Amino acid sequence: MNGELARERTRADRPVLLAAAIALASVLVYLGTIAGGYPLDDEIQVANNVYIRNLQGAFAIFGRATWPGYVYRPLPTLTYALTYALVGADPWLYHLTSILLHAAAAVLVFFVLRRIFADRLAAIAALLFAVHPAHVEAVASIANRTELLVAVCGLAGILVVLPAAHRRVRGTAEVGARILLGAVLFLAALLAKESAVALLLLLPLIIVTRKEVTLREVRGATLLRESWPGGIAFALALAAYFLARSQVLTRMFAGDEIAPIDNWLVTLSPFGRMVHAFALLGRYVSILLVPHGLSADYSSATVGVTRDLLAPDSLLYLMLACGVALIVVVGWVRASKTLLFIGGWFLLSFAVTSNLAFPIGVVFADRLAYLPSVAICASLAWLLVHVPSAPVRQAAVAGLALLFSVVTVAYGGVWHDNHSLFLYELRTSPESAWVHAGLGNELLRAGAFDAARQEYREALRIYPAHTHAAHGIALIELAEGNQAAGQVWLERALEFDPGFAPSLNALGYLRLADGQVDEAGRLFVRALNADEGSVDARVGILSATLRRGNLTKAAALRDELTALDASRPDVRRLSQELDEQMAAASAGGASSKGGPG
Repeated sequence: MNGELARERTRADRPVLLAAAIALASVLVYLGTIAGGYPLDDEIQVANNVYIRNLQGAFAIFGRATWPGYVYRPLPTLTYALTYALVGADPWLYHLTSILLHAAAAVLVFFVLRRIFADRLAAIAALLFAVHPAHVEAVASIANRTELLVAVCGLAGILVVLPAAHRRVRGTAEVGARILLGAVLFLAALLAKESAVALLLLLPLIIVTRKEVTLREVRGATLLRESWPGGIAFALALAAYFLARSQVLTRMFAGDEIAPIDNWLVTLSPFGRMVHAFALLGRYVSILLVPHGLSADYSSATVGVTRDLLAPDSLLYLMLACGVALIVVVGWVRASKTLLFIGGWFLLSFAVTSNLAFPIGVVFADRLAYLPSVAICASLAWLLVHVPSAPVRQAAVAGLALLFSVVTVAYGGVWHDNHSLFLYELRTSPESAWVHAGLGNELLRAGAFDAARQEYREALRIYPAHTHAAHGIALIELAEGNQAAGQVWLERALEFDPGFAPSLNALGYLRLADGQVDEAGRLFVRALNADEGSVDARVGILSATLRRGNLTKAAALRDELTALDASRPDVRRLSQELDEQMAAASAGGASSKGGPG
């Protein structure tokens, strides 16, 4: 009797132990990233984001668009604000938080897959997910925490609203509580990133492929009966999300704001875009099966993403994408839940981010494969568990996990900071305009003007309308005292992108220095309209307002800026100037009142 109880307790504890091992593996492979800095967008969204520095105004985060201005993702920003309240701008806790979120996501992947597969397969798949090199961009870059939050909140929501295991019937109170909790979790996923809409498609897929039912048992009425709690939860979350989003953004899609250099699919016809986007799904399959050639940049002219559909790489990607589609068809025809889940999960989780339905901000990105990779990890695990020899199977699992881990640790080191990342990208994508412009920015900060100018010119050679490169050359010219040449390059940058806030601000300050106060003010307002998070634009507007002598408005602007970032030297200088002007105005008024009547 005692032996039977011990075995029962062991069986009950086994999933918890497996989950703990998966979480540990997730943390270990990313420990090196804790010492990292702020690569790429981390600098904009975290290091230089003044809106995260005052936790008292945290609620205002939900009333503001997220950089670059056409998306609404307040939840990651809120997590940055909470971290800033604890450690300020020191990046270690931001990175540690991302690592812990990834560990939570890997554990949730395990528990979701347990509803579909045996524990052994689910554990192997979750382990491969935990150490997969394609996830480095999502984990090592703080700004890509969006993917982690979608996975954690979304998978948790799915587990909450799924039908009970072993067909247990839930009471009305429990169903209601699960609907409410599921709605909160789905809303959190949507507030992390709009691609969480795909969860609405993944939920019924899990319901029809879970192991306690067969595909032939699941009819329309059955699916509706078992899906309705999750459907209601997601409907509530969607309603709340779109209500909040509509208060901030008026457009559903980015549209013309997508730059061709970031996503050249916007230059194609709708049919051409869909064909190329379908081929790129095969590219995702390839990097998930064989994580080679990973990159932070797949923009125009980079390696691995070609416009030629007849090129060998493109033909391979088309074959892989067609293979996934065929897996879904075969799974449905043969009533194979394994095939249906693997193919269905991969395609459905890319429903929003594949560029098939509509263009998104990038043509391709490793981070976008975070949730879809569950399907590929499950397929690899399925192959491994079907190795007939136990010793060979164990060695294969250990070998693949170790190989993935080694690549992940090495690639994680690449993401330490911009310098290490751009040097890596320069080797892998020497024809990337973004890489040369980014390296130019690093050299400019170091004061290496000639080397920076060379990198900017190389970026313009590759992509002649590169706004950031033109702006960088302008800054060099201004730093060297060549105001006329700097102005020419600023105007050229604005020809490429009339709404580029940094160039608008720089040109505004030049106009202000020349005494063209009204023109400077208009430029600063344009900059703020283009990027409502631009503190430089707000400082410029305050400067112009002071020059006009509108002290009442200047005082209001000063209060706003002080609340955002009182440490800026220009804000302190303008605040002192405002106090002096107000004191002078007050003294003048008192002198006038005391004169002869």
